This record gives sequence, structure tokens and C-alpha cells, in this order.
Amino acid sequence: MPIENEQKFILSLDAEEDIKNSCPMFFKIQQGYISNNARIRITTQLNGQTIYEFIFKYKTQDNITFVTSPKITEEDFGILRNEVKSVILKTKYILYTNAGEWEVNFLKNEFDETYFVLAEYEMPAWQSRPDTIPDVIQKHLLKIVDKEDASFTNKRLSNEAYAVKKLKVILDKKDAVVKKTKIRVRKIKDA
Repeated sequence: MPIENEQKFILSLDAEEDIKNSCPMFFKIQQGYISNNARIRITTQLNGQTIYEFIFKYKTQDNITFVTSPKITEEDFGILRNEVKSVILKTKYILYTNAGEWEVNFLKNEFDETYFVLAEYEMPAWQSRPDTIPDVIQKHLLKIVDKEDASFTNKRLSNEAYAVKKLKVILDKKDAVVKKTKIRVRKIKDA
């Protein structure tokens, strides 16, 4: 059972074209949440192949997260679908770098409109953060999520209103920093 050790990054909503041009591979994903630990997922690949999975996550008392995601049949998926409490739709792009694989998820509403962009970098258990951030991620970076911050899980972000509210807070803080910087620069020029 692999250990999950990821760093999350929130990107601007206008990132999709740049990411698409940098990533040769993407998938359409529909993920349904059954409980805090269990979810089901349909992944549609470029070739049209559909993969059904049952995903189970477990966090230990030492804050180590284990994840397993065996494939299941379409029939089993249909049975479990009745247990789903919330659903997230996303387009996942895979960005390959010398340092490893980045996943960039564009969370979509039922009209295929992006309402949130979340990049994730999976690391070995011993690594605390990525060595580098790819330029295309850096260009659209709004926030590096603190690893202990559970407010940016896919399950929580499956609620579009919640995700949009979180994004607005980030953008408001970013705007405030820009305004403060401009005021400081103006004061220095006036001095």
C-alpha cells in the first residue's frame, strides 16, 4: 500500500491553455465520495478506455496517509455509485519533469467550466517539498498549500461554492499584498 506524501499548489483559473500545451497526457475523471476514507472513480483515457477504481485512504495516528486504488468492474462501480454522497469532475493533466510527475487538476462543474485549479506533486516519504517548481506551474501559482491544511482536499473542493469561496479569499489576500507593495514603492519614490 503506497504512502501518500504530496504537496498541493493552487493555480489561477487561466492556467489551462499553458498546462495543456506543456502536458502530452490528460484524463477525464469523475470521482464519487462514499465516506471520508472511501471513493470510487471513473477515469477516461485519451484512447477512450475507461477505468473503474475503488480508492481507500487511511491516515495513521502519526499522520501518514496510505492509499490503495484497485480496479473494479463497471457492475461493481454501479453498485457503489448508489452510496456516493458527493462527486467531483476534473480534467487531470500529467506534467513530466526531471524531478518527477506533477498532476494538475482542473475542477469542473456540470457545464465543463473550470472553477478551481489544483496542482499536486507526489514525493517520496522522506521528502518534505519539491526541489523545484516547473515554470508553467510557477507562472500561475497563487498559493502553496501548507501540508497540514486539510481545507483543500478534493472532497471539500467537490463543493463548487466552497471552492470558489476559498479561491476568492486567496485572490483577495494576493490583491492586498500587491496593493501594500505598490503603496510601499510609491512611498519610497516620494521620499
